Amino acid sequence: MFNKIILAIVALIGLSAVLAQQQDGGVPPFLSGAPADVIQSFGALLQANAHKPEKEIDAAVEGWAGKQSAAIQGKFKEFKTQLSKMNGDAEAAHTAAVSKFSPEAKAADTKLAAIAANPALSPNQKGEQIETLMKGLPEKVRSEIEKAMQG
Repeated sequence: MFNKIILAIVALIGLSAVLAQQQDGGVPPFLSGAPADVIQSFGALLQANAHKPEKEIDAAVEGWAGKQSAAIQGKFKEFKTQLSKMNGDAEAAHTAAVSKFSPEAKAADTKLAAIAANPALSPNQKGEQIETLMKGLPEKVRSEIEKAMQG
């Protein structure tokens, strides 16, 4: 359950990092060295889809990537592999953490996981709902979960 939260957070961090790089004039790793018009088209794609459900964003990005040069497609595939590895590492950390959770933290984890796994929510909506739920938890439970998330 907690792994889905971690996965959602990793995805949010990845999307946030890409968005931040776009806003700061940087580029995501798979667009390093790409022509300016390609970088701009990716930035426009993210902005146009930022408030859509995660599933739609993923489909839009995959569709966009599939239309790019072989070099960009290869770098994008490597980027996705790196994200997948990060997700696997997060899942392993979750398994270890949740085994030590109190019953209250496990119950909260179930609720957090439901939010994180909901493909109908946008990344922003997931983040807001997770933040709201975390703020509403008793201090002891919130601290227990936050400590586990810090590793």
